[in-house]
Amino acid sequence: MLNPFLDRFIYTNGLKYSKNQFLLLNTPLALIPTDVLCAIASIPDPVQNRVLYYAVKKQVLEQLMPTFTLSTSSELNVKFLAEFFSACGIGLVEIVHFDPAHLRAILVLEQNPIAERLAGKAHAPVDHVLRGIFAGVFSSIFKTDIDCVEHQCMALNHKNC
Repeated sequence: MLNPFLDRFIYTNGLKYSKNQFLLLNTPLALIPTDVLCAIASIPDPVQNRVLYYAVKKQVLEQLMPTFTLSTSSELNVKFLAEFFSACGIGLVEIVHFDPAHLRAILVLEQNPIAERLAGKAHAPVDHVLRGIFAGVFSSIFKTDIDCVEHQCMALNHKNC
């Protein structure tokens, strides 16, 4: 048993291991040590962080999101994607506010292993990759360009991100 979300895909053959790759709904996944992601997250250069953020956002929007066959309900899509990313090990993603009419969503990320590892070592929020992921996800769901701003970060000793 991995977790309840991924277990559903194991039993329905939606999670596979083939040719040295994990595939979830035919989307390749990689298990990467948190230390590798911490190295990326701890880059102190704001220009490099912006480049990283926009590259991830673009990739998620153009390559990842089209691979998912999602519902016509944006609420169900957001719930599925929050469960999906939580199951991937980035922490518990909670949607605390979702307002498609005003193109706004507020997410809270608890137990973020990257920010937790960088707690007390960072001087600014560190979740550039995760912000890029969520910006790409919500740009796809809202069908318009959305940015993700991090107001709190566990790396700055906040309770959550």
